[in-house]
Amino acid sequence: MIIFLIDCPPNLGILTINAIRASNEIIIPVEASRFSLEGLNQLVEIIKLVKDRLDHNVEHKILVTNFDSRLRHSFKILDEIRNNFKKRLFSTIVHVNVKLKEAQSEGVHIFSYDKYCRGAKDYFSMSREIITQENAPLAPDMQTFDKRMDAILKKELPRLTEVVFSIHSPEVKEAYVAGEFNNWQADENSRMECNEGTWRKSLNLTPGRYRYRFVVDGKWIEDGQNPNKELNPYGELDSYIEV
Repeated sequence: MIIFLIDCPPNLGILTINAIRASNEIIIPVEASRFSLEGLNQLVEIIKLVKDRLDHNVEHKILVTNFDSRLRHSFKILDEIRNNFKKRLFSTIVHVNVKLKEAQSEGVHIFSYDKYCRGAKDYFSMSREIITQENAPLAPDMQTFDKRMDAILKKELPRLTEVVFSIHSPEVKEAYVAGEFNNWQADENSRMECNEGTWRKSLNLTPGRYRYRFVVDGKWIEDGQNPNKELNPYGELDSYIEV
């Protein structure tokens, strides 16, 4: 049995304990916010208390959801969650996506509403990660579900388009491209390669609209060659592309 739990205030402690006691697996969704992180810590303490006092061990994993990649604060909280709960954290992150709310308003699931949007992609990844967990044998009914999900993924996975990002800066020592397609991470996976002063990075992206910026020698800048720009919450310009 898997129960999805949200952060609970102290006066709901008994209900939370009863739910944990009736379960053997729990998925805890948490937003990248300070209050959600505090609620997560309290909930984990309750799970430990149930184990110690009632001798009932419950496996639990944490899902970061409603993640706003436009806010630096979100990444700060995400780092804290990763540092404190690294072994229990899902690889998938469910991002803020207006299409999810629109689908909810229309009373349909996201794969019928817009199967190519960011929200649909995140939940595809989430479903696949759950049903293909290593170190957890699948029950017969889950094996059937696994086969069905694989068939759906093979049939409906969004097509990929190669996009080449480039910037001419012969004077810089290192450059990265970071955006909504990689959670704004400037790491080895987003490092650009230099050839005669021009830095390039090729990425395979699903259809959608993506904001991005270059990081050159530690400084975040917009793409000067791309006329498509939008003001971000920090008063700076993000470049964007339509794939």
